Amino acid sequence: MSFKIIKGLSDIWENYDGYIVDLWGVIHDGHVLYPDVLRSLAELRALKKQVVFLSNAPRKSKFIKDRLSELKISPDLYRGIVTSGDDAFETMIETYIPKFGHRAFFLGGEKDRHMLDAKGLNEATSLEEADFILGINTYKGEDSLETYTPLLEKGLTKGIPFICVNPDLIVHIKGQEIICAGTLADWYKSQGGDVFYHGKPHGPVYKRALNTLDVEDKSKILCIGDSLRTDVTGALGQGLDVAFITGGIHKSECLETKNELSFEKNLEQVFQKHGKVPTLVLPEFKR
Repeated sequence: MSFKIIKGLSDIWENYDGYIVDLWGVIHDGHVLYPDVLRSLAELRALKKQVVFLSNAPRKSKFIKDRLSELKISPDLYRGIVTSGDDAFETMIETYIPKFGHRAFFLGGEKDRHMLDAKGLNEATSLEEADFILGINTYKGEDSLETYTPLLEKGLTKGIPFICVNPDLIVHIKGQEIICAGTLADWYKSQGGDVFYHGKPHGPVYKRALNTLDVEDKSKILCIGDSLRTDVTGALGQGLDVAFITGGIHKSECLETKNELSFEKNLEQVFQKHGKVPTLVLPEFKR
């Protein structure tokens, strides 16, 4: 098992010209930036490195840009933003509405209702009249899979597809584990339903991110993320190097000590468990 543990990006940034970087768990925790983020982004800019943020946020990138500005990350610190919301929104117009119909049952919170603005799309007020389920997010943070099972079973009975705009299974908010649309989509698929995923680890969002970077040589591009299931799997699937952040969603696993195992040996067990081995490992996004 081969991976390299580094202290910070300065150990390797001479090897890469472009960076595809996750947001939640790498740049911020949903509320505040991690300590060294602004300085690290500024140094990458000074070195003329390109940064594209790639997020499974189930909303259009313009809303993420506004949120980053609130967190003091100015647009001059990155080249672009690609979200699963962007990919789903455009695919609805190009593919899903012509193929399935124009009536979507919206599964998500109020802040993501702009996803219903796709040209030709109408909101279905019930599953009975829907052509597909638009799975954005759960309604409330305290919801569980069981909360949605009766609703999803109705969709299965009708035989309509589930469009998953956030393949993440969970997210941590203020220490609380919250399920994401990916948990609902995976259950729907396990019961025989048709599911169409948008976001990491699936290829189309990486194509968008690569097209946003002006770096032709893929060996000069590094992905950075904290999820083995989405970030690491997605990057490796595209033939890209990837740096795994141990301080994110897998923090408890990575820092757990079993029988006084060394940090590196413990990581080997974590990677073996998940079936994915990143190129690099670092504790957080820092120079």
